[in-house]
Amino acid sequence: MGITSKINIMKGQHIIYSFLAASLLAACSNHNSFNNPSLSDCPQVATWQLAGNDSVVVCNLSLIKDTLDIPLSQLVENFQIIKLDPKDEALVKSYFTHVTDNYIGVYSGNTIPYKLFDKEGNFLCPIGNIGQGPNEYNNLYYDQIDEKNNRIYLLPWNARNLLVYDLEGNYLPPIPLPYPAPKGVFHVDTEKEIVTVGILAFTGARSIVWQQDFQGNLIQEIDASPFAMPGDYSNEVYSTQNTDAFDFYLLRWATMNDTLYHYSATQNRLIPKFTVQFNGENIPIHSFGELPDYYMADMITEVINGQAMPPINLIIDKKSLKGTYFNLINDFLGNAIISFPTTMRFRNRRFYMNMDPGDLQDQLDKALSESDEYPDDLIRELTELRNSISPDDNNYLFTGKLKTGHEGLSLMEPSLSKTKQERLQSVNKPVVPATDADSIWSMPYHTADIPGWLSYNRKNNKYKDWDKTDGKAVLLKILVEKDGTPSDIRIIGGGNSDLTNKSKTGCGIKELDEEALRLVREAQFTPGTDKEKNPVRSYTAVFVYFPPK
Repeated sequence: MGITSKINIMKGQHIIYSFLAASLLAACSNHNSFNNPSLSDCPQVATWQLAGNDSVVVCNLSLIKDTLDIPLSQLVENFQIIKLDPKDEALVKSYFTHVTDNYIGVYSGNTIPYKLFDKEGNFLCPIGNIGQGPNEYNNLYYDQIDEKNNRIYLLPWNARNLLVYDLEGNYLPPIPLPYPAPKGVFHVDTEKEIVTVGILAFTGARSIVWQQDFQGNLIQEIDASPFAMPGDYSNEVYSTQNTDAFDFYLLRWATMNDTLYHYSATQNRLIPKFTVQFNGENIPIHSFGELPDYYMADMITEVINGQAMPPINLIIDKKSLKGTYFNLINDFLGNAIISFPTTMRFRNRRFYMNMDPGDLQDQLDKALSESDEYPDDLIRELTELRNSISPDDNNYLFTGKLKTGHEGLSLMEPSLSKTKQERLQSVNKPVVPATDADSIWSMPYHTADIPGWLSYNRKNNKYKDWDKTDGKAVLLKILVEKDGTPSDIRIIGGGNSDLTNKSKTGCGIKELDEEALRLVREAQFTPGTDKEKNPVRSYTAVFVYFPPK
């Protein structure tokens, strides 16, 4: 079957590639073939269980038998690749992104203000500024674009106010919060002037979720005591709002059995909806999420310097409770695997993935190098897209709306080479973290580190006077033994110091790469420890900057 696609030149010369899912999917994966399984062919892997008066879906990992590929086109429609405006003032990084019918909001971290684009990728305006002033912020954690009411709401870390702007970027009176929000999620009903807030509640916090009016007056609240945790900012709070409910989930790095909740305003309580029952003491770091028809979970088996590596994912049909481990496959773009689908790719009933142009080029090069079974039309489309990308472009946004009311999610047998299938199968097994303290990865409670790393680097770096206007960075991964000795040091990335020009092999300058290796090799490490503070053999990672920071 041929491929039908269209390439529309939009105003400002931003290109939107809108692929027609049915024909492209048939050409790319042939997922509708008779032999391919559906989720209904998988075993039932969860049961309904009572928790008080509530019925909760509880997954049993031992019942999951397979790892299958889910084509993105089975979950998403109206898929687009949007090239964001390349003007200097419009440039963004691959950080959190919010998409509505007519707007795109992108926050790039604590050095670049939140930026607003229209649905075609044209830059409209910055929203607020970085700083300490009345309309400024240093770090944002969550946002809401309410285009119906001409509002954008931004919640910074440690906020005491919810910041408010209109869609032209004008600062409006903030909404005071009755309690601080170290990290928080929210939903604003602008017309009723009601705000629902859920936070990462530190020990001593009064409320975990509350409702308030626009003047900061409490309407109702839920006691934080059962959910409170030490003041550790490595924990996260999620609300993807892919259904009509205000979903609420806490990711804890001190792992434990936990639950995905819905907040009920009428009952003023958190209603448990989904959990995975992990047996034993060695529980993987994990997170739960949901789509309209499915519960999802991921389980992290490796963490480097606080950064989670791609997890093992599972999906469960809400009605049949059948499920499987899965890889989410971007069948719109050469069958690339999409990482972190549970909490980082779906929000407000939309799929989104914000990509650096260099990363997109690398992904297309990889897809084209494995295109032996692709039809000529698909190869031509991917090649045309690849050749249209410049490293000087702004980021590219992949987005589409979640399908609703669909039945029989079709799956794909892994479509990669046999070697890659074997590698994926070896990774995507039921997660039983190692109990052997001498294993390569014994999940640490505290990651290995280098005490006083920044001062050590400033003192001992041979290139401390490196030109700041051409700063470089090298990322190294280190296996640290139980006695603190580094036994395996590898360069796994690098580039410019702001990582706008990234590489997987170093910063591109041999002398700097070698100096980074020397600095780490001669450093003194503190080993990782388990929950009882026993040393464990574990990985960590560090950035070496030139000049040092």
